[in-house]
Amino acid sequence: MTAPRSASSGTGAAHPGDGARPGDGARPGGAGESVPDLSAVPVQVPSLARLREALRGPETPLPPPRGVREAAVRVRDLVHAERFAEALYVAERFRDIPAPPSQRLELLRAQLTAALAAHEERGAGDDLPGPDQSTARGGHAEQDRTGPQDLIALQELVRDMVRTIEDAGAPEQAGATLEVLGAHLRRLAAPTRHGSAASSRSGAVSSSPVASSPAAAEASGDARAHGRHRRRRDGDAIPSGLLAVVGCLELPRPGAVDVEQRALREALVALPELQVPLVDDPGPLLAVRYAQDLEAIGWLPEATRLALDVLDEASRLEAREGGFADAARVAVSAHALLARTLLEENPLAAVGHALAALEGLREVEDPPLRVGLITDLLRALVRCDLQDQATFTAGRLASLTRTLPHDEQRIEPLLAVGAQRVAARRYDGAMVALSEVQSLSAQLRDRRSRLEATRLLARLHHEQGQGLEALDQLRLSAADARWVADDLFTPLAERPRFIRAELDAEALVLRHALDLGRPTEAAAASREVVRRVRSERGTGSLPDVLLWDHEADARIGAMIAEGLRAAAELRAVADAGDRHAGAPGGTGGTGGADGTPRTGGADEAPAKTRTPYEKARREAMATLERVPEGHEARASYWGAYLEDRHAAMLAARGDRSRALKAARRAERAWRQLGREDEAVRIAEEIAHWSSGGAPRHAGPSLPSDPH
Repeated sequence: MTAPRSASSGTGAAHPGDGARPGDGARPGGAGESVPDLSAVPVQVPSLARLREALRGPETPLPPPRGVREAAVRVRDLVHAERFAEALYVAERFRDIPAPPSQRLELLRAQLTAALAAHEERGAGDDLPGPDQSTARGGHAEQDRTGPQDLIALQELVRDMVRTIEDAGAPEQAGATLEVLGAHLRRLAAPTRHGSAASSRSGAVSSSPVASSPAAAEASGDARAHGRHRRRRDGDAIPSGLLAVVGCLELPRPGAVDVEQRALREALVALPELQVPLVDDPGPLLAVRYAQDLEAIGWLPEATRLALDVLDEASRLEAREGGFADAARVAVSAHALLARTLLEENPLAAVGHALAALEGLREVEDPPLRVGLITDLLRALVRCDLQDQATFTAGRLASLTRTLPHDEQRIEPLLAVGAQRVAARRYDGAMVALSEVQSLSAQLRDRRSRLEATRLLARLHHEQGQGLEALDQLRLSAADARWVADDLFTPLAERPRFIRAELDAEALVLRHALDLGRPTEAAAASREVVRRVRSERGTGSLPDVLLWDHEADARIGAMIAEGLRAAAELRAVADAGDRHAGAPGGTGGTGGADGTPRTGGADEAPAKTRTPYEKARREAMATLERVPEGHEARASYWGAYLEDRHAAMLAARGDRSRALKAARRAERAWRQLGREDEAVRIAEEIAHWSSGGAPRHAGPSLPSDPH
């Protein structure tokens, strides 16, 4: 079965993709717009009692449905949980029970969804490649295997749906339903074997005994005949707008977001203009699906506005005479969407919507949905810094992940649990959750999830003072971000996020390596930053000033790394000279590391040991000279920092005269920038060096957040 648009965006009472008509405002908003202001909406910190009640699972096992409408809800729940055989069993038990046409239509729609999903699952299982099969995408061919009995059952379902819609007083909708589903049955019965994209475009066709069976011919021909008869009887062709609305209601959701978004937009635009009766109002159901698609492509403000409109419209329709059949489904879907879209702008409101969605699942037995909503709730609680509530929710969520049927569904909840426990400094529990994510993501080749897990593990090790472990995790994080950024399947809109993640991770590797005295790893991180900056400069993926700042950081880090390496070489030369002087026949250490005569101590070190450092310093200075317009103040800061570090390096090598000159330049630069604390510190060092004292420290460390 195709995965839902979001693990937490649907129910059986509200399955992913259900909600309200946007009216005239269904135009996608720009990514730079702000989320609607909800400051006037009263939101409260949830009590532990309310939280405990919302996180309580449904009664297990659930009581049997008490009517056709409850059976329809249960069937949708089972479909979303991918328990298709159970869904079909429940639907068949209630199919012949008398009920109002609107309720009967709900059940038939749910049964059709279950039957098509079961068919899709069988097709995916039958099409696993054998030793002699090859495919162009993902290692398996896609082939629909629909037997004669399947076609007969689907045909009977469609007939019942059409009769039920006519009985409800919507003959035009019945005709459109027959037209749309008839065409879908013909596609299922077609003998085409869908292989690679190339073979599909070339129209490759293979014969199939299923397609030539009498049932297949009946299924495809019957729908055509009914469609022609309806056109002749009504005199007019079915309006395209009605076909668009029915297609979105009755057909399975397409896998591509942009395809579904176009179809939903067409249906929502056509819906207010339709002059024909419809069974209930499909507007809220279609609009919340459209809002979910807007969220999927990053238009959060418009998705939020639309979801709020959905809730208002659903409440209005529910209050009318006869109620609104999809009220619960629509409301839970809208609340679930708002719990995600409001997370950054208004996390407390997001908490309220997540709880409202969970409270709408009293009789929904759907672990993936429930776990997804609790994951959203936990993230919002962490953003609100509600530690008691977040700790309780994380414990409940960690136990619920064991109820999920697939390993890939456990990754997001475990990441949320790990992040909460790191924030709460519960490091042992965080290590368990994040290590499990690393293991699962490695098995599933999910680099994105492993990237997030390694980032959190690096923070965990750093806060515990485990520098080497933090460095290892940061290097892995940078490698994963680099891989995802360069992956051809990464959408262009997402690529800048991973490029920035790579640069940030490499910048942290650089700092940690310098703090740990590992110049080789620091220099490697610097090279990776410079390589990425060069490849991205001028492409528009990231602002040029951000790329320049990363490059300046990396160049100065490389200069420090080379200085540390040179100092280590000088210490090794001095130690070797001391040992040689103490040995019988020793010469007192007059030779350098490369055999060059050494006559004047550390300040007369061979040029060979200083060349890489001087080269790195020149490259750093050249980078600072390429300052982007309007960021001269930032360049001045980096210039003062460079002189300060250069003075410390020279002093550590014993070159006091040059160290004093550089230190005085750094002091002037710090004072010009108004950094009196740094100026006082370097002035004290100048006085100390001038009196013959040894260097007391190596200058300021790299800023923790230079960007």
